[in-house]
Amino acid sequence: MHPLARLSPFIRLAHHFPAGPDWRIQPRVIFDHLLLYTRDGHGRLTVGEEVHRIGPRTLFVVPPGVLHETTHDPGSPNLMYNLHFDFIEEPDSASVPVNLATPEETLARTEWLRAPFAGDDRLRLPTRIEGFAPALYETLFFTILGCARSRAPADLLQAKGAMLQLLAHLYQAHSYAGHRGTASAASLQRLDQMPAHIEERLADELSVGALAALCNMSETHFRRSFRARFGRSPADYVVQCRLARARHLLIYENLPICRIAEMTGYQSVHYFTRAFAAAFGEPPAAYRARRSA
Repeated sequence: MHPLARLSPFIRLAHHFPAGPDWRIQPRVIFDHLLLYTRDGHGRLTVGEEVHRIGPRTLFVVPPGVLHETTHDPGSPNLMYNLHFDFIEEPDSASVPVNLATPEETLARTEWLRAPFAGDDRLRLPTRIEGFAPALYETLFFTILGCARSRAPADLLQAKGAMLQLLAHLYQAHSYAGHRGTASAASLQRLDQMPAHIEERLADELSVGALAALCNMSETHFRRSFRARFGRSPADYVVQCRLARARHLLIYENLPICRIAEMTGYQSVHYFTRAFAAAFGEPPAAYRARRSA
């Protein structure tokens, strides 16, 4: 049996939080896997002997049983969207904590350490995930966050489904080797930079033709390459970015909804409200009110 046939992720903890400039994760070991996503902020993550720079929209995988810690740059507040999970749900998954008080105490509980796919290295993700789509991560994260705490079967299935989509995307990002075809190395590099380019210009028109021109590709080649790289069409990804940014602004910024619509590239509040409600099941004002209640 292929190890993926057993894949049924268990979400132990989904949390998002703004962290002050002095916040850090003290040296620790965890039992499960951690997806550590920094939406905003700068710092450093140490995993075993590896040291990585943390920046806006960076994503790391911290495995079980490995000593790790984070520090953040002075004066750099951070916003984190993190997930603790098991790749495969076990009978004891619901009772296993994230970690204990000290690394030594955690490592002593070897029966709680999660070993995905019986240690099959073919399916191991790298510590730093390159080339993923931040807006897709954020969208799936909030789907998981909204469902994972429920005991309702439909919500549990939706959370597992979103987690499976997220893992599929991370494996895709990890395995992508680039298109050979007629694209130059410079074009492929610019393709990898498209999510950041889109994020920085959400109030602009962002036509597919203009994005393709930046990569020195035809529209047809660009659409095909973008979908192969990020799992979404360029137009769908722009919409996903706009809605993810709008949700962030509704939660964290006290801005008028008309201003949020303008900042995310919607020409009218009516159009923005319809798009937001279609994506998230309620209009922006209701979403904000529920999150602040």
